[in-house]
Amino acid sequence: MKFYWPLMAALIIYTILCFFWGKSGIQSIKKMESIQTQLEHNLYELNQINLQLNEDLNSLGSDPERIAIQSRNLGFIKEHEKILFMNISGLSGSQQDVGKILHLEQKIDTPEQIFKWIAFIIFLSGSFLAFISERKRNTSV
Repeated sequence: MKFYWPLMAALIIYTILCFFWGKSGIQSIKKMESIQTQLEHNLYELNQINLQLNEDLNSLGSDPERIAIQSRNLGFIKEHEKILFMNISGLSGSQQDVGKILHLEQKIDTPEQIFKWIAFIIFLSGSFLAFISERKRNTSV
């Protein structure tokens, strides 16, 4: 019975620490929610790029004028045709934005081992205090 209160105090401290800062604690959940929001936004941007690329693909398959323009961009010309190359920056339609690359940290720092040590130290100090108070009671009687 003399270890009951130190053990309960250590258990409560450990539970509170893990609840707020543990591997599946509130802080980790908030971090994962922000990563989820970033990934959803990135997925939306990639879907928009995919739609644009599909439109380009469909127009290349059916629009003869677009096919001619793209073939000229690749360097193909018709017989007796001359091409004048001009360097006008910003007017090229062949450049595509490929979206953002999100670098997510795989390692999430969880100090649960430290929490266990804190709880263990609280238990030992509580047990030590219980032992000392028990000894004082026995010597004063």
